[in-house]
Amino acid sequence: MLLQLLVFSCGKLQPIQAVFLKAFSGETGIQVCKKMAYEMEVNLIDPLFTEEQKNRKHYDDRPSHAQVDYLVMHYTHSNLARTIETFTSNTSENRVSAHYVIAEKEEISQIQGGEVIQVVPEEKRAWHAGTSFWKGVQNLNPYSIGIENVNKGFTRQYGVLGGT
Repeated sequence: MLLQLLVFSCGKLQPIQAVFLKAFSGETGIQVCKKMAYEMEVNLIDPLFTEEQKNRKHYDDRPSHAQVDYLVMHYTHSNLARTIETFTSNTSENRVSAHYVIAEKEEISQIQGGEVIQVVPEEKRAWHAGTSFWKGVQNLNPYSIGIENVNKGFTRQYGVLGGT
């Protein structure tokens, strides 16, 4: 197994906008707490949404036969607030998520680069790999941990189209 899944205890819950003071505008309904994971402090999103918000969990159970063997790294092409909103929006369609989000430094929002937010518990299957295939394995979501790096990607400034 690539990663040893974590059993965690969480500190005091607080609104995510209290942790990232200038990143979110208004009430999000997202609660976070601090925990230690792999010898670093992580902000864990509380998975206990109300029944009316049940679609904010963009994950499900891993199949019983699934063993985590892969890390799938992505970049968001967006900022931290928009990424978290996308991964926790209360919708039943087109849901997407990753286990972890690593923040890029955002001066306007006063976010330090390297802040880690755990969106999906490691024992659950996040929906990040889409239609995927690697070394004979089709659909990597059950077999992987997804990590999103908040990063706008390539920009026109470097001569590559697609950025903002």
